[in-house]
Amino acid sequence: QVAKGGGDARMLLDQTPRGFGAYVRQQLKQLAQVDEVRRQREVQELFALLSVARGALSAEDVEALTELTVWDLQALPWQVTRWFTMREKEDTTTYAFAHSLLADEFERALGRQAQKASERLLDYCARWQEHGSPYALQHYAGHLLEAKRYDELYVLARDRAFLQTQVGTLTNEPYAPLYTLQAALE
Repeated sequence: QVAKGGGDARMLLDQTPRGFGAYVRQQLKQLAQVDEVRRQREVQELFALLSVARGALSAEDVEALTELTVWDLQALPWQVTRWFTMREKEDTTTYAFAHSLLADEFERALGRQAQKASERLLDYCARWQEHGSPYALQHYAGHLLEAKRYDELYVLARDRAFLQTQVGTLTNEPYAPLYTLQAALE
C-alpha cells in the first residue's frame, strides 16, 4: 500500500521491528493509542485473559471475567478484533487469539497483567460448580498443572462429581476425564 501510494517502502521496512516478539510489542504500543482500548480497562483485561487462556472462552466466560457486557463485546473496535477469532458456537460466541503463538507473545508483552489474568482464570475454573462453564471443566486441570498446584490437581482428579460433570457437559470431549487424570499423573 505504501508503494502504491508513492511512499518509500524501504523506509517502512527499516522501521518494521525485527522478530515476532518485537512486532507484537510495537502493536501493543499502537493499541494503547486507540481510545476505546486505552479508556476501557475491561478491553485490556480481555487481551490479558485471552493471552493466558488454554482455549476459546465463551461470551459468558468473558463477561464474568472482564465485566464486559454483550453490548461491549458487540462493539469491540476492529483494532481489537483483528487479533481474535470469534466463532458462533451453538448459542454463544467464543473468543480466542487467532493463533497460539500470538497469544504467547501477547502474554509475554503484557507481563504482570497476564499473570494476574491467569490467576483470575484459575480462580474462575476453581468455581466450576457455581457457573458450570465448559471452559472450566475442560481446562481446569491444565491450569492447575501449569501453576504447579499439584495437590489441588490430585484432589480434582479424584473428585467424582467433577469427572461426572465433565462427562455430562463435555459430550463432544469424551476423553476429558482421562485428560484430567493424565494431568494429575504427570
